Amino acid sequence: MPPVDRRLALSALGLAPLVTMLHPSIATAQAAPPVGRSPQSVRTGTRREPSPRPTPTTRRVAAKVAAGAPSTMHPTGKSVARLRRKQGLSVAQFAAQLGVSPATVYRWEATQGSLNLQARLLNALTRLQQRAKKGIV
Repeated sequence: MPPVDRRLALSALGLAPLVTMLHPSIATAQAAPPVGRSPQSVRTGTRREPSPRPTPTTRRVAAKVAAGAPSTMHPTGKSVARLRRKQGLSVAQFAAQLGVSPATVYRWEATQGSLNLQARLLNALTRLQQRAKKGIV
């Protein structure tokens, strides 16, 4: 049976860091590249850092920037119901104009207090409210 190079066998198993810690003399020779990394990144020592994941705050700010100027409207369930009735729209029609499901509109109208809506929905409600003030249906 041919002799097995312990460095290569251990690095193929992904144990090269452990070998380096326990026996630095064994790890000084060139070991096989770890599984899953390209030979280019092993040779140059470069490693692509993962991009940071967006936090909920980052997403919220990005949505406001993408939607334009943030709305100053603070809708409540009652104000949404009032706006829908003023427009003379059914729940399904109102939901279609906002791009949400009718169940969402029902939930909003049943909610006590202010609603915590996404920036795009706040902007859409503001546009509908402005149209209602101008008398455009």
